[in-house]
Amino acid sequence: STRIVVGALPLSRPSLLPAAMDRLLKASEGRVQLHCIDAPYETLLRDLRFGEVDFIVGALRPALQADDVVQEPLFEDRLYIVAAKGHPLTRQSRLNLEDTLAYPWIAPPKTTPSGSYLFEILKIPQLPNPPVRVVASSLALVRGLMMRGDYLTIMSRRQAEMEVETGSVVTLPIDLKHSFRAIGLTYRSGWEPTPTQTRFMDLIREEGRQWQ
Repeated sequence: STRIVVGALPLSRPSLLPAAMDRLLKASEGRVQLHCIDAPYETLLRDLRFGEVDFIVGALRPALQADDVVQEPLFEDRLYIVAAKGHPLTRQSRLNLEDTLAYPWIAPPKTTPSGSYLFEILKIPQLPNPPVRVVASSLALVRGLMMRGDYLTIMSRRQAEMEVETGSVVTLPIDLKHSFRAIGLTYRSGWEPTPTQTRFMDLIREEGRQWQ
């Protein structure tokens, strides 16, 4: 059977990758096995360059310091401030960023695109009384905290797609300017994928076009 190793960044995990994986597996009749690696971007990039990962799916980096890697954008995504259902801010009709500073924040790591936006564009951690109480990249941990208190975080709406659909979390109506980022595929320069790998990447591209 064909074995494909894919690096899965946070945005790709809830919907994009599962949809493409399901389509590939149903068409392959048991002739393919997919290994999804959930790890920090720096780890996945290293494994990609050493040939241990076939390609990475998720947020692209604007200043990638590697000339042996290709980034292929599929669509653009934007960031939102997210709160649990019943959070006090969900009962206010007009909101701005300052309104959020009275509540504890869960921040993504600074090395991630959303964390970089929080630290460098919004500059929330640099305030005199910074509201960031937790730094975490695990969606399960973030979800668990938000269900237990009036926490806020920043993420793509698609990362919390299931929670938004079920109504357990909401995106706050606060415009985060310049928060769009490219989502796509990252692979080695000159890499020649097998026909099955090519088919899988094409399915991811098709799913990405629907999101665009």
